[in-house]
Amino acid sequence: MMSNFEMWEIQTRPPNAVRKALDVNKMIESCNNKLIEQPGHKKALFIRASSFLKKNLYKQSIEDCNQMMLLDSHNAGAYYIRGCAF
Repeated sequence: MMSNFEMWEIQTRPPNAVRKALDVNKMIESCNNKLIEQPGHKKALFIRASSFLKKNLYKQSIEDCNQMMLLDSHNAGAYYIRGCAF
């Protein structure tokens, strides 16, 4: 059985019409739980940064992107999300 995080991970892969219907707060909560289990989990950081951006929580989004860049300096998604947040 897939966890909520795994299901959201699959559903957030573009292009997916379900993405618009997802509860952003639940996604953030799920990512928080995943990051407690596995600090530095890049996909959880990316999803949470994207979710923060969607909620106009720019500082939190930038912080997650900065952490992703420390883990992987070639992560184009982190640069993109951070640029949008700025």
